[in-house]
Amino acid sequence: MIVVVDDEDRENEGDLLMAAEKVTPESINFMARYARGLICMPMTEEKLEELHLHQMVANNT
Repeated sequence: MIVVVDDEDRENEGDLLMAAEKVTPESINFMARYARGLICMPMTEEKLEELHLHQMVANNT
């Protein structure tokens, strides 16, 4: 798990990142407990349809 820090002129925050194949229940718990933000995972449109999930926002920036 690594921390990526935004520019001070943007959001001025840090994001926790890790490779999907390294994710464990413990790492998700750590993110939820200590980072206290949204836990996001990129997916292809096909995978979203397969899981019947909707995008969080209509237009991704």
